[in-house]
Amino acid sequence: MAIKLIGAVSGVESEVDSNRNQMISAGLPAHPAAGGFYIATGGPAGIVAAGLATDVSLMAMRFAPASTRKAYIDKFELILGIATVGLSGGVGGVIGLQRFSGATPTGGVARIPSEMNDPLTTLTDMTSIQDSAAALGVVSVVFGTEVAWFRQNISTVGSVSIFTFEPTAGAGYPLVLQPGDGLVLRTRVALGAVQTSVFSWRCIWHEA
Repeated sequence: MAIKLIGAVSGVESEVDSNRNQMISAGLPAHPAAGGFYIATGGPAGIVAAGLATDVSLMAMRFAPASTRKAYIDKFELILGIATVGLSGGVGGVIGLQRFSGATPTGGVARIPSEMNDPLTTLTDMTSIQDSAAALGVVSVVFGTEVAWFRQNISTVGSVSIFTFEPTAGAGYPLVLQPGDGLVLRTRVALGAVQTSVFSWRCIWHEA
């Protein structure tokens, strides 16, 4: 059955059960007047070298400094595969997901984000997204706090590791990027010797 909500817009009713407990069903979130919901993915064709040094940037995305909106990161995934197997007992490195500002990284392969609801969504202000198996240029980039570390799996057989950073699943709140802010995948501990890797990634965010 349904009851009319006091003070609600004329004609608005809420479904309740026989004990008048309000019944709530999840629906699509309200769409912002400017902005919307977006997804981007990529992965370089090349191979990430064994023993890659600390502080090498492999992927970056930057929110436009001139934007009048904010970007809310809902989910980031890193898929890290083995191209050449490692040695038994080897120690893996770490790839971190880190904030940055100050300048836009250069080089690599540019990636084009997709709008998740084309009729309603305006063009994204995440205007710079790229990745590289070697290194992105980071002149004048200011690196900020780290939000996730992904530990490289060293294995003597081929394998794939899937790492997920999903702030809304833990804190219930997205990671917020202000205009000019960005996220970068960057080696935080040198990658393991001998073993080479391939990677791909995916990011889901919304803007308002």
